Amino acid sequence: MEYTNIQAKKYIIVGLISFIVVILLFAEAFAGDARIIYPRFGINAIRHSTDTLTVRFNPIPDSFQIFNGNFIGKWYKTNNTSDILLHLQNYKEGIYSIRYVGQSTVKIERHAIVIKNHNNYNDYLRLIFITDTHIGYRHTTEKLRKWIKIINYENPDIVVFGGDNIEYQNSEYMETFTDLANKINAPLFIISGNHEHHNIFKLPLKDALFKKTIQSFDHYHISLYPLSFYLMDSRNDNLPIPSRCKGPLKSTVYWADTLLASDTMPFKIFVMHGPPRDPSEYNQQNNDLVMNVAKNNGVNFILCGHTHVSAIYDNDMIKHDKIEKKYEPLVVQTGTACKTFMPFAVIREMDFYFETDSLNDKLIYLNEK
Repeated sequence: MEYTNIQAKKYIIVGLISFIVVILLFAEAFAGDARIIYPRFGINAIRHSTDTLTVRFNPIPDSFQIFNGNFIGKWYKTNNTSDILLHLQNYKEGIYSIRYVGQSTVKIERHAIVIKNHNNYNDYLRLIFITDTHIGYRHTTEKLRKWIKIINYENPDIVVFGGDNIEYQNSEYMETFTDLANKINAPLFIISGNHEHHNIFKLPLKDALFKKTIQSFDHYHISLYPLSFYLMDSRNDNLPIPSRCKGPLKSTVYWADTLLASDTMPFKIFVMHGPPRDPSEYNQQNNDLVMNVAKNNGVNFILCGHTHVSAIYDNDMIKHDKIEKKYEPLVVQTGTACKTFMPFAVIREMDFYFETDSLNDKLIYLNEK
């Protein structure tokens, strides 16, 4: 009996020690690993390849490294300094991530630094705008799979989803859309449309680093030279079924108006699901306010979808065949990417050049042969 009691006490002591060790490991894992405070993707991120760059952490990690698929830089020791100055002369043009050793594990901040040579006239930033995928409706999932292959082949710098990404409020559709979007090899910006009655920003998208810049659930601003994006959500949580697109709130438009006053980017872009100008169907609210703020602040384009038709309109609802700056602000609509059959399934590709105010714009159609 005495031997049994001794054994029981040993088991209890061992159990308590194991429990304490687990608690300590758990506490360490959640003690607040380091994170990058600056630079954030899209916020003054593009640099000359001969520039220096300051990287700021909080809390301070032990060391960090810059890398991408073709290049792995050396490890930098932080030496308990929050601001670390990097010399980028040996870094080629590209989009770089930062890998760093925190308190408990190795962390990666995706696409934290973008390096492009502004002195090269041919340098450009490629944007792909895809909208109205309506995942959950018939054949849309398979179509998005095909689009992702095309998008990755086009090698964009940014991909923007313009709303109605899923068909209804359905967790299965949301999961499918998230899994597919995560296969895109570029950072993602995204807004909701009138078919989505959920907060799209909560989706676990791997490169959706815009989440760190959101002011509220329905709008956020990101600059990535030479572009400045104002993304304004159009979802309506109060309706059980899809409705007409309500458009951005007045407070959201005034928010954009305030920021635009000090915006010096060459291209300023509104992104919203429904068009503020269209002869068939436009937003339910604040259309004139959107256009007036855009015109008064030099907004170049308003990217939108909703009508499943590709078209370009000016403020007087005059249709144009191509984008010309003299007619700005231009409403640039893009047709549905998935909720139709060829030859109408479409995405829009726009190349913005650094040293000029020019751009190339084209529609890419889905070939389903």
